[in-house]
Amino acid sequence: MSTKIYDGFMFVPKNIAVINKKNQEFRHKIDKYITSEFNKFSAAIASNFIDNCCCGIENNEKNTSPFFYAYEYLLQETKKVKISPERSLFDYSCSATVHLYKDTFYGMLFCDNRKINEMWFQQEWIKKFGYWNNTDPLDGINYKDWEKRGKIWDKILKDFNYVPSMNGFTAELTRDMSYYVPFSVELIIPFIPSYDKRLHKISEYYLYKEFDQLKDVPKEYLSFENWIKEGNPGFEKFIEIKNKFAQKIPKEITKEMLLGK
Repeated sequence: MSTKIYDGFMFVPKNIAVINKKNQEFRHKIDKYITSEFNKFSAAIASNFIDNCCCGIENNEKNTSPFFYAYEYLLQETKKVKISPERSLFDYSCSATVHLYKDTFYGMLFCDNRKINEMWFQQEWIKKFGYWNNTDPLDGINYKDWEKRGKIWDKILKDFNYVPSMNGFTAELTRDMSYYVPFSVELIIPFIPSYDKRLHKISEYYLYKEFDQLKDVPKEYLSFENWIKEGNPGFEKFIEIKNKFAQKIPKEITKEMLLGK
C-alpha cells in the first residue's frame, strides 16, 4: 500500500466537543471568505458584461440585466461543481475527516482552494501530520518518528480499503457552492473593479483574441498584476486598444446599470 497523505493533520484538543466547536468557528470564518470571493466574481462578471456591450464585443438585444446575467451564470457554474470531474474556479468546497487513534484525534483535509488550505493549517489547534511512505522524513522528523507516523496512519486507515471517510467521520466545512452566489445587487457594488482594472481587462481580452503574435503567449503574462511593458509583444497594439476603449466604457458603474435600467 502506497500511503500519500499530503494534508494530514493532528487535532491539538483531545476532546471531541472542543474539536466540534473549533470546526464551527472555522465554518463561520470561511463562510465570510467565500461569500466575499463570490461577491467579487459576480461584480467582475456583471461589470465586464456592461463594458463588453459598450465596446461592441457583446450584444444585449434582450436588455438583460448584467447583475442577473452574472447571477444565472454563477448559479449554473456552481451546479457543475458536484457533477464535473474537472476542477472549477468556483469550487471552494472543503471537508475534513476525523479519526480517533488511542487518545488523539487525527484527520485529512480535502480542499482544492489554496487559501482555505492555508487558513486551516494556520490555526493553533491544528498540527500538520502528513505522511508519504515513499519519501524521506519531513524536516524536523527523524526516521524513527517518521516510521511511527506511518504505522499510525496505517492503523487509522487499514479497514475498508483505506478510504478515509469509511474509517472515521467526515466534517463538511463549507455549504453547497450555490449558497454563496449573491442574490442582491447591493452586495456586489462594493466589489466592482476600478475603471483602470476594467479597462485593462477588456483591452487584454480583445488584444489576446485579435492579435496573432500573442497566440503562443500564456494569458497570465497579460494579467493586470504583470502590466504589459514597452518592448514586449503587442504593447503598441495594446495601447491603441486601450485608448479606443477608454472612451467607451463608463468611468463608474451604478446600481441602475447593473440592474439594466
